Amino acid sequence: MKKYNICLLFGVCLLTPTPSFASNDIEYSFNTWITQGQTKWRHDASASNSDYGTPTSELDYQGIDSQVLEVGALSHLSTGHSLRFAVGTGLISGGTLVDDDYLSASGAAYYNATQSGAHRFSRTHSDIDGNGLFYLKGEFLPKDFQISNSLLQLNLGFGFHYWSEEYTATGVRQVECTTLTHPDLSCNPAGTVSYTGVRVITNKVEWTGFGITMDGLFPLSDKLGVKFDATYYPLMSLVNEDIHHLRTTGSSALAQDPSIRMTGNGTGYDLEATLQYRFSPKAAAHLGYRVWDRWVKDQTITFFGASGGASSATLMDFRTHRDGFIAGFDFQFD
Repeated sequence: MKKYNICLLFGVCLLTPTPSFASNDIEYSFNTWITQGQTKWRHDASASNSDYGTPTSELDYQGIDSQVLEVGALSHLSTGHSLRFAVGTGLISGGTLVDDDYLSASGAAYYNATQSGAHRFSRTHSDIDGNGLFYLKGEFLPKDFQISNSLLQLNLGFGFHYWSEEYTATGVRQVECTTLTHPDLSCNPAGTVSYTGVRVITNKVEWTGFGITMDGLFPLSDKLGVKFDATYYPLMSLVNEDIHHLRTTGSSALAQDPSIRMTGNGTGYDLEATLQYRFSPKAAAHLGYRVWDRWVKDQTITFFGASGGASSATLMDFRTHRDGFIAGFDFQFD
């Protein structure tokens, strides 16, 4: 997590007003986001081997708990435009990796599975107990896209968002297994626990997107109001890499940095709604809920062999989701 803390410190420095901004109103926000996330993907390698199922494999990093600390700043420029920045980081405190593998009907027969027909032949669980997340957001809010009256304060603009998460999964608990005896494809009997405390997979997912943003405030009284913030990203780029620490020998051995790489273009959105209470014209508190979602479909996954070769398959879909309650304070300085 050292690199995340360095990034956070760098972000705070970026948000510190410089002399050229000294005459402008700057409102700072300090937030905590108590959040749970999920990253899930499926790939299809049946084109290279008809014995593989469709999907061939599915990895689901679920229940990814994290408490995020975030700092932000909103600067109203002398030109009438506004700029908003936010940077956040958090530790991953728990979660489960569910790893599923599938066979086609011909594969079930060839590998002597105890179940006939196309089916899931293996499911394992691993504990997620390390690493964290980091993000950086920026928004430009042109003055011509701002509406302000007694009923509504509305801003339209353009946004940028970089978001990365890294997980470390340890141990293997075999939940299901139907291929027990074939030398080329087998798994442990259901209930087997192995590699306790040993790293199984390290995964890092990175999303970079450009979007259209809208935020507003509905005043309910002089001190109370409802704030909302929504961004749609029509252009979202994915880079996902993982290391399979146990696949170092044999015919299925993979390179170790990375073992697998996934890339693609997709879309996503951010949604947030909060209730704001203003103590004074320059200080307020807020409590609400935030949702982030990203996804791609029909892209490419590349497997890097330990001997230096590589093979590709279809990345059927890939999705990262995170949501939870957010609370914080806003302070304005002249």
